[in-house]
Amino acid sequence: MSASPARHAAKLDTLAADLQRADRRTGEALTAGQARQTMLDEQTTQVSRKVAALHNLITDTTERVDTGREVVREAVRHVDEVGSQMDELVQLIGQARTHISEQAQRWDQERQAAAQWVHRAERELEQAQVALDAAQSSLQDAEGELKAAQAALKACQANPKSPPCVAEQTRVTTARAAVMSGRQALATARARVTSARSDLESARARLRCCEQAVDTVADAGRQVEQARQTGSQARQVSRRAQEHADVAEVDLEQAGSHLDTSKDHLETAQDAATRQAEAASEAGAALKEAGRAGERARRAAHGGMKELRGAAGQLRELERIGVDG
Repeated sequence: MSASPARHAAKLDTLAADLQRADRRTGEALTAGQARQTMLDEQTTQVSRKVAALHNLITDTTERVDTGREVVREAVRHVDEVGSQMDELVQLIGQARTHISEQAQRWDQERQAAAQWVHRAERELEQAQVALDAAQSSLQDAEGELKAAQAALKACQANPKSPPCVAEQTRVTTARAAVMSGRQALATARARVTSARSDLESARARLRCCEQAVDTVADAGRQVEQARQTGSQARQVSRRAQEHADVAEVDLEQAGSHLDTSKDHLETAQDAATRQAEAASEAGAALKEAGRAGERARRAAHGGMKELRGAAGQLRELERIGVDG
């Protein structure tokens, strides 16, 4: 016995409901796929931006490292030049110290000789002064004797009873000779004193000159010693600068090695980003095709639902007509 139209209509309604659910699931799947594609696009964009930022960072860092290398190389060259100059300066300072030591020894000997000269000149002046005092005293005695002899001769000549004044005359002549000799001795003594004073002044001037030379050489020695210490410190600073430059060069080489590794990682990341972008593009294309297919399926489902519902309605109408008849 064949099924009634009502049963066929019920089955058609069930098929229409199934098509409606399938259409809903298809719509949900398309919406989820579009959301997933949007998320993939955003992730791909973020990855591309991060890779680009990393590329810019590595490029900028590479430029900085290259600049740092050049700066360090220039610093190393400058340090080498300074070190060579410091070595030359230390050598010159050593020569200056030797020369100053020789000059100090020479001028100390000159000072000692000048001091001995002053001592001799002072003793000579003292002796000359003693001789001058003695010559003055002798001259005074001779002049006193001459006056006395002249007075005796005058008294003898004034007395008519006196015998010839030969002895008195001889006494005057002898006294006059003694005075002349005393005056000559006094002049000689004065000349000796003058010469001794002049010699003493020359000796003292020589001593002052030698003492100033000794002080000047000593001051030059202190300056040279300060220069030596400064040069030694500068050489130590130059060596430390050389060590720092060497360490900086090693650090830069290590930084360059790390950058090379980063570049390799960047290339890998770029390849991954490219593959991700390609996969996202392919997925997008597949999703679009699936979307178009889903739309066609949904249109077909909508048409099928209409036809099924129309057929179910017709079957019900036939059922109603049959019952009425």
